[in-house]
Amino acid sequence: MALYKRGDTYYVKLTGPSGETIRRSTGTKNRREAQEYHDRLKAEIWKAKRLNLKPPRTWDEGIYRWALERQHLPGFVNYRHQIAWWTQHLRGKYLHEITRDLVDELITTKLSHLSNSTKDHYLKPVRGMLNCAKNEWGWIDSVPKFRKYTAKGEDERMRWLTPQQWWTLFSELPRHTRYIALFSLATGLRRGNVLRLRKADVDWTRRVAYIGQVHNRTKNKKPLTVPLNRIALMVLRAVWEDHPEYVFTYKGKPVKQVNTKAWKKALKRAGIEDFRWHDLRHTWATWMKAKRVDSLTLMKLVGWQSLEMVKRYEHVDVDHLFADAAQMDTLLDTPQIKGFLGQEVSV
Repeated sequence: MALYKRGDTYYVKLTGPSGETIRRSTGTKNRREAQEYHDRLKAEIWKAKRLNLKPPRTWDEGIYRWALERQHLPGFVNYRHQIAWWTQHLRGKYLHEITRDLVDELITTKLSHLSNSTKDHYLKPVRGMLNCAKNEWGWIDSVPKFRKYTAKGEDERMRWLTPQQWWTLFSELPRHTRYIALFSLATGLRRGNVLRLRKADVDWTRRVAYIGQVHNRTKNKKPLTVPLNRIALMVLRAVWEDHPEYVFTYKGKPVKQVNTKAWKKALKRAGIEDFRWHDLRHTWATWMKAKRVDSLTLMKLVGWQSLEMVKRYEHVDVDHLFADAAQMDTLLDTPQIKGFLGQEVSV
């Protein structure tokens, strides 16, 4: 037997049937429990070899490999907190022990304070890793059908700023953040695509920015050519000489995070509540739709894949409905109503 400690936790080290060295956390500080874990693990590994079964794999092995293979992807940084949280609760668990009931119990008891959409976000690394364990690595034969916490149409959050709110927030932001926020609002691009933009991605002759290279993938993995309007070009000119490679930098280094204390303090000073950086994209779409930009054009500008995304903003495009709404005037604009209101009804 080989038991050893890292900090207060016991780990096991043993040799597998093929001569490979296996190291795993037992997930316990109790030596007796660690001994039981070692014996059970060794028996299961040799049983799997004897019966030609898949050797048991743990959460630690799976999430480590999943993270290692995906750490270069643009969106991976968004899962680091969730991975750390799940590892606290699943360390040492075999993959076949990670059931729907176990995951649901952890989410409903320990994440009850979060919105349903955030709970679904927490599930993504668990589901993603297990799918890889089944479909790519051949470690397991099936993946649980996990519960979806957000019902259709629920938590469809829509938040945007009025022009006056935007200018108030803009005036409160630090100077380097103003450039990033203004470019984001001018183009409607996602935060990550703006922050990862490099000077080589900008074509001044065509007045476009190219999104979709290895260093700056879009969410749907498809390339996107973004036409740059006058404001976007002015922002680029203002920051162009700040760095030889990256567009948006601070003190000589690329900006990697904008959801900072400075951003939150600026929101507070501006008197704006419940507003996230991504809501700048909602603001862009809302303003564009209010200007009667057609749905297909909006899709092309930011790379949406379906009209369903655009429909979220149709509620602000109401100019063409005023004539129909005015039909009620013919019924309600009567002497009795005028007497009640004490004035002529005119707008």
